[in-house]
Amino acid sequence: MNQMMNQCLRFLFVIVLFGYGHHSWSASSTACKGLSFELQTALIDLNLDPAPPLQMTVTRTGNGTCEFFLVIDGPSTNRVLTHGSDTYPIQMYTNPGHTNIWMSLTEGPTAVNVISGNFSGNSSQITLTYYPLFIPNAAKPNGPYTGGFSISLYQDGLSYYDPTQQPQSKNVNFKYTQEPYIDIALVDTGAPFVAGDRNQTLNFGNLVTGTTLGCDVVLQHNAGYRLSMSSANSGQLKNTNGALTSFNLVPYSLTLNGSPITLTSLPQEVNSSSTLNSPLGGTRLPVSVTIGNLTVAKPLPGTYSDTVTISVSAY
Repeated sequence: MNQMMNQCLRFLFVIVLFGYGHHSWSASSTACKGLSFELQTALIDLNLDPAPPLQMTVTRTGNGTCEFFLVIDGPSTNRVLTHGSDTYPIQMYTNPGHTNIWMSLTEGPTAVNVISGNFSGNSSQITLTYYPLFIPNAAKPNGPYTGGFSISLYQDGLSYYDPTQQPQSKNVNFKYTQEPYIDIALVDTGAPFVAGDRNQTLNFGNLVTGTTLGCDVVLQHNAGYRLSMSSANSGQLKNTNGALTSFNLVPYSLTLNGSPITLTSLPQEVNSSSTLNSPLGGTRLPVSVTIGNLTVAKPLPGTYSDTVTISVSAY
């Protein structure tokens, strides 16, 4: 009979151990009671800062040890803001150095690819930071770009969480306004666009009827443009040392992109385009200048010149 009693005690002892294990799980669940989070800002204007550190606050009402982690929807390889059919890349990171991409659960993230925290004792609030990175590109079509992503909070650690749990999720939204942009360069014929190259000198040497020289106007733009021209001497070369008489003027003709241009002292629109984006290398408009008939003009000896001003605006 004593032997039977010992067996029963052992059996009861085993039952007590299993009961204790179940109680431990309940304590963890209690520690994460009321687990939730709030975003510092739900709409971020990237025109103010293209790489703003953003905070979110995780809170709970329980006590004890409570581990958690947050993920963001993906895929991380295709996070973009959109404007119609145009897209603008953006990426999310878990570290300020922008080396660890914040991933979604479907991408199989490791610990560095999620944002995690751990409550202990009676602490009730933890503030965490994530790091968007947006790189402005003047070549993108102008207009407002927007996009949003869903952030989800999971209880427990990444390596042992319950995938059937229903996470709490909140949306973060971004906006960026791409302003119209245009830049102009005057370069040698066939030469590439060079930012800041705004002057060209066509030196004809001794003037000869029919001599032609040229250069290229190259535009970089993300909007339609209007291009205007004006001439200091209304489309004539003037003797820099002579009075303004017909014998101190030499006619010349000018074409832009193959079209003849009548120059005056006032700016006139001579070329325009509604194409938003310049092609690779820029929109190239060849300029050609040809000396007129000197036999008719009968210019006096001297140095002749004219200044043609080219201006461009986006629309």
